Amino acid sequence: MNLLSLTLLITAALSYTALSAPITTNTANRFDIELSGPSPPTDHVGAMSRLASKTSDATVCLDAVCKGNSHNYLFADIYVGGSTTPSKVILDTGSSDTWVTGSTCRNSVEDTKKGGCEPNEMGSVVTTPGKFNATGQTGSTKYGNKGDRGVEYSIYKTSVKFGTAEVTNFPIGVVTNSFGGVKIRGILGMAFNSLSKIEKALGGENANFLDALQVSKFGIYISPQDETKGQVNFGYFNDKKYGAPGEELQWFPVVPTDDKGYGYWLIDSSQMIISTIDYTGTERYLSYTLESAPLQGRTLLDSGTPSMIFTQNVADTINEWYNSKYNATSNFNFIPCSDGYPLTMSLKVPGTKKPVSYRIPYSSLAAKLDSGKCYSLIKGGAEQYGMSTFGSPFHQAAYIAHDKEAKKIGFIPLNPKLMPTKSFWSF
Repeated sequence: MNLLSLTLLITAALSYTALSAPITTNTANRFDIELSGPSPPTDHVGAMSRLASKTSDATVCLDAVCKGNSHNYLFADIYVGGSTTPSKVILDTGSSDTWVTGSTCRNSVEDTKKGGCEPNEMGSVVTTPGKFNATGQTGSTKYGNKGDRGVEYSIYKTSVKFGTAEVTNFPIGVVTNSFGGVKIRGILGMAFNSLSKIEKALGGENANFLDALQVSKFGIYISPQDETKGQVNFGYFNDKKYGAPGEELQWFPVVPTDDKGYGYWLIDSSQMIISTIDYTGTERYLSYTLESAPLQGRTLLDSGTPSMIFTQNVADTINEWYNSKYNATSNFNFIPCSDGYPLTMSLKVPGTKKPVSYRIPYSSLAAKLDSGKCYSLIKGGAEQYGMSTFGSPFHQAAYIAHDKEAKKIGFIPLNPKLMPTKSFWSF
């Protein structure tokens, strides 16, 4: 999940009775999930997808979260506890826990008036006795640098159906309260186990959904022309369908998150070249080698982040290429809404000679406000967190293959036939 706005806190209750491991049924361990966008009003999208109650450009937006266009996270439907009503959750490669909205979800009085969660609302989960086994553990997930938004949940074991696959006796968080305007339906984490707070609360018991599915490999495709559409392939890679003809997956070894081992999908991107044609028609190039030295070249691949996060100096430089105008009140860099040139990321695996270029469509870098103005999704702040982040815009430039067991991640440029056709400036 977005490193600029997310902190996690899990608190364990005193008592817990261990139950058996999750059981996988109804799957050949190879299946596809179609992705979609939120469907208001039943699917409230709040503090994690750039929606907010204020829409004026002059309004200070909480953590740069504003009511914007259809740019959002990667949503998919899961069915929890035998429910026939799906919970539309965010597929998040930047976290490792699964939680969904519970039937007793409440926001503050102010948020409820604006359409917050209500008991038994479409998409909420009802904890039916016999289908939800309480573990005695509780937890909370907080958002924002101040921790003033988030959800609180109880940890249950239940069934989760996902496409053609179903796991039973799987530990999830069922939200009992939300605060500060967080209204999403849930998160399905797809990172490594060491990030799991639920797993720690259960005394080390595996709470990783990929492991429960008995799947190590998965690949993500997001349409570069419509970010609400895409597909996730589980148990195999579909790079031949979505990748550029003649290209192969460029494999990067996953870098350990810390001395405790693997957590995030991290790569060494220190030999990256960033380029585009700026608004004056001038070719621009930037080497990230020196800039990323304090970060040890570390870059996080995170489907739960809607932006590209670099060092502040690099972010400022790229935004200048796109003729940005900074607004201190909103903390936005405003840029033209359309027809800019793609941002090209040339990546080279350390120790190899051949770089591969990935072109992020300009439309994936500009988020539109209700006023019609657009702000840049190129952000600074990597120094603060010790890593850069390739968020959802990069997912519209490459098919991304993940292999949890082999601890590697691969990219292949998308087929040019899938890309937007416009690549010029117009005013």
